[in-house]
Amino acid sequence: MYTPIVESERDIETKLLQPLFHNTLGYPQESLRSDVAVNLTFGREKKTGKADLVAYHKGKPVVVVEAKRPTETLQSGIDQVDSYAFALQTPYSVITNGRGFVLRGYYSFNSRINILEDSVDDLKKDNWKKLKDLISFANILASISDEENKPAEVSEEKIRDYRRFFRNIHNIIRDGDKLDPSASFDEMSKILFIKAAEDEWMKRKGGQQMLTVEAIEERKGMGKGIEFVNDWFSNAASTLFPDVFETNTKINLSLETLKEVLRATKGFHVRNGDVDVKGRAFEEFLPTQLRGKGLGQFFTPRPVVNFMVDLAEISIHDVVVDFACGSGGFLIKAFERMQKLVDQLPDGTWKKLGVEKDDFMDDVKEKQLHGIDAEPRAARTAKMNMLMWGDGRRVVRGNSLDEVDFNGKPYEPTEYDPAKKDSGCTVILANPPFGGSEKKSEVLRRYDLGSRQAERTSQKTEILFLEKGVKLLRPQGKMLIVIPQGILSNESYSYVRDYLHSEVEIRAIISLPTHTFVQSGVQTVKTCVLYVQKFTEEKKWLYNEKTKDKSAEEIRAILRADPDFDYPIFMGAAEFIGYEPSGRPIVAKGEKTDLDFLLGDYINQQILSKPNIDLIAFAKANYDEKPLRRADQVVRGTQRGLKTSFVVRLSKTPDRLDPPFYLLQYQAGSMLASFNPLSTMIEKAGIRFRPETDDEKDKEYAILSVTNDGKVSLNEYTKGEDFTQPYKRVKVGDIVYNPYRVNIGSIGVVPKEWDGGYASPAYVVFRPKKYNPQFLVNLMRSPFYKLYIDVVSTGSIRDSLSFDLLETIRIPKVGESEQKQINKDLNMAEKKIKKLLSEMDSSKEKVIEKMHRLILSKKDRNPKHKEDFDNLLTKVAQGYGADDQT
Repeated sequence: MYTPIVESERDIETKLLQPLFHNTLGYPQESLRSDVAVNLTFGREKKTGKADLVAYHKGKPVVVVEAKRPTETLQSGIDQVDSYAFALQTPYSVITNGRGFVLRGYYSFNSRINILEDSVDDLKKDNWKKLKDLISFANILASISDEENKPAEVSEEKIRDYRRFFRNIHNIIRDGDKLDPSASFDEMSKILFIKAAEDEWMKRKGGQQMLTVEAIEERKGMGKGIEFVNDWFSNAASTLFPDVFETNTKINLSLETLKEVLRATKGFHVRNGDVDVKGRAFEEFLPTQLRGKGLGQFFTPRPVVNFMVDLAEISIHDVVVDFACGSGGFLIKAFERMQKLVDQLPDGTWKKLGVEKDDFMDDVKEKQLHGIDAEPRAARTAKMNMLMWGDGRRVVRGNSLDEVDFNGKPYEPTEYDPAKKDSGCTVILANPPFGGSEKKSEVLRRYDLGSRQAERTSQKTEILFLEKGVKLLRPQGKMLIVIPQGILSNESYSYVRDYLHSEVEIRAIISLPTHTFVQSGVQTVKTCVLYVQKFTEEKKWLYNEKTKDKSAEEIRAILRADPDFDYPIFMGAAEFIGYEPSGRPIVAKGEKTDLDFLLGDYINQQILSKPNIDLIAFAKANYDEKPLRRADQVVRGTQRGLKTSFVVRLSKTPDRLDPPFYLLQYQAGSMLASFNPLSTMIEKAGIRFRPETDDEKDKEYAILSVTNDGKVSLNEYTKGEDFTQPYKRVKVGDIVYNPYRVNIGSIGVVPKEWDGGYASPAYVVFRPKKYNPQFLVNLMRSPFYKLYIDVVSTGSIRDSLSFDLLETIRIPKVGESEQKQINKDLNMAEKKIKKLLSEMDSSKEKVIEKMHRLILSKKDRNPKHKEDFDNLLTKVAQGYGADDQT
């Protein structure tokens, strides 16, 4: 049974830190000072903090120490101790909560490296030897004088050349056998695995004939060319990559194309030489090949990957898991960061740690990076991506919600078990698929959010992945995961948020722009990065004690009233993330994106407070119409300066946790409170109708639609026999809106000519009781109310505004004369816009007519030229290509 540590922060200082620094590390008592005032500067703002303990050597501060309570995570004090270290210019810091212990070093390029990261109990086993060798009073000056290694220069020219090499191989396959890009990529993957197999057999010094053009030609003469190739590939796949390819997978290329590819790849090695360059080049090549079209099939764009890895502040000691690894982007970026930090640490530091740097990196590759994906192409791609960087053994294929992969092997690492030392992981980075459901009863029974505590025959995978992550994490472990924002806002998912509050602290929630995953074929998905950190064992014990036998409502109240459970949550929203919906980069050299700014805000969040934003200007920038441009010509994601960030304490949150809700609450909460809810001013309308009699089924009905410019118009005429569900009969003056697009203006008034028409069953129809219908529509289509609607709307994958949610929206009291005047002014403005557009079209048409007259005036009347042109058209019609024409 777990026994909690009951020491306070002061107990840790007096019982652990003072004896450690004085008795074990040998600092004289006069070199140790407690509660040291530290002057901090954050931009223009100045603050004074107090460092718990500072160790000095000859009057200079060398180590700053931060103590946390056992119920607090070490991460909760990292930013604070970093700010003290930078202010005092100390080369090292220590942070501990009595159970975990981190020694942190500070180096050039703003690098902060956890040199030691272990439990207090494990460090005590050899009497703190590594810590003494590094920062004892006798050794610290030598450690400070150890020269750090400069980061290796990466050749952009080499990266470009390798990227072109990969593209050339892909093109040879595509053009040679006329395969589509996806099939070409699959065959290219097999070729690269062949090259990896050759490298492995060369390393083992023989035992297998290489697959060469000469060997294929020899077998071809015997009529066994294709058979030889596939036997060779099958042997390589089953021997070296049994978890990558299905049984009996074959190379689906002609011998001629295969020979051309082998000639082009002669001398290329996957695992030898320039692994970092080849790895970078391959990853830059991938986005053009891997663009899923189905809902939830996302390959995470690199700017988002970089942001999440930087936000996680990956340590060289972390065990990283991505349980929906796609092409392996998170694993690669985590590895890149680890490699950089390992290379930067001074050689003298490695010597004091008693570890060879190369051996340490081998352990990172073999034991600290794990990927899982169920989709065959994704798993193969991730493994090859990792092989390019030197190792891909820990990428497997399977349903990560299960306990074993598709080959029946238990996943590594296993879910955290305090009785098993190497179980669990310290960091999860993931963008799991949305929109799917898990229906296997044996899987659902494993999860509280599945069917273990409630009767369910299916559950959304994005919800189960949250619990899977919590199960995998060790105490204080971090998970950064992309989820649909509706999980944090929708009332029906309150049980999911309750589960999170029972297991983790929420470090940050970052709303991503809706175009983030457009390359995957999904146009508008509201997503966010959720960053959580698992409770310490002490806090989990405290939670269980204080919530025992309490209802969900009582627990929510306890968490928001008890100081033991209160903490800050960083919230932010990004719009400019560095690329257009097409994927085209739009960042100028040296320019920062919103993600870069948000990372800085997160680090300096202790000086953030309520956002100071002009909400009307913000709404106009985000939601205003572009009346003189086509909607599909407006490129999303290009606007700068729309980033927002602020800090909310858990005690100040109601149930929902989506950042836009708090932005609206902070900036407009008091104003909206003085308005009246629509529930008192509207009533549901739209009589449901489905043809029943033969006459009704033979009749044609006008089916209406609502455009984004606020017009209700005819969509089509449909026969009654084609009705598959009841449509809504509308009357003149009714207001109709598309619940999925009302936030972009899809709401309008039924005009007289469509009185008695029918609206889609999905549409919401209502009738105002106290307001002019057109005024209410104009109000709802204003930028502020589009923002308001966007915040109120909820859903998992696609947000929608139900009639019930509509009733919660509050509007100001506006007199009848004011309503009429606004309608009149808007009507006049629309007429002016139409007139301007008409004049523009007329001017353009005149120029086009002038060009046509010019063309006709230059008509060539030479009959010989006409005969030549007619002959050319005849050749084209007979099938001649452009290259055959003269």
